Amino acid sequence: MQQLTVHIPDNKIAFFIELTQSLGFQVDKPQAVLSGRQMEEVMEQHNKIKNEPTDFLDWDEARKTLKFD
Repeated sequence: MQQLTVHIPDNKIAFFIELTQSLGFQVDKPQAVLSGRQMEEVMEQHNKIKNEPTDFLDWDEARKTLKFD
């Protein structure tokens, strides 16, 4: 059996899975990369950055403070 990777827009995944299953293909449904709790944490951090941008350093400035041995 061959495997194929297909990139599908999020809003079309349900349709694509239904279509391929109706054609008799085996479909391994995608698994979430992040758990629900991890996604909540990402959103909390995103909101902190958005609401309080002065609390964070720009990457170029932060990189200058790193010390490598």
